[in-house]
Amino acid sequence: MLSDRRKHRRIALELQIEFKKKGAKRSNSGKAVIYKTKIRNISQGGIYIATNKTFPPKTLLDINLKVKSFKKTLKMTGKVVWVAKKHKQPTHFPGMGVQIIGVEAADKKKFLKFMNERMRSFKDAYELKGMYLYLKFLVSRLIELEERHPGAGHFKKAIENAVQELDDVAHLLDKETREVKRL
Repeated sequence: MLSDRRKHRRIALELQIEFKKKGAKRSNSGKAVIYKTKIRNISQGGIYIATNKTFPPKTLLDINLKVKSFKKTLKMTGKVVWVAKKHKQPTHFPGMGVQIIGVEAADKKKFLKFMNERMRSFKDAYELKGMYLYLKFLVSRLIELEERHPGAGHFKKAIENAVQELDDVAHLLDKETREVKRL
């Protein structure tokens, strides 16, 4: 199974990308054929390119990845590992999985920093989500204790107020914790 072979967690992230077949011949106008689209997820080891223009496995690609926080695009080399088939991977069709086999030296440090920051953000959001769910559990326990202990009502009211305020932002944690997943 493909997911068992992955070394890096993927981040569900939409970024602009330009790619072309490595060594692609120039068209009649003298320019190389460059395809523009978006990626759907990324890891330190690969990307998923959502595109109608796919290449067969083992094809090498020149890739320019546009990250808003960077002043210039990240230049990398990739190798097509798999191509989505409509009947087998309808949620990934059309597109292709590409292994990152090279990042220009000047971009490598930026790329790794970007990926590490995204992973750290995910871990923090996951921990906060756990705390939020634990507070909701405490409210349910305090409802039970309120019947047996008069002080439990004060705790319950304080935690209910905290949960009510957190309910307004909890959806942001849900979105962030869904960003990183093993696909």
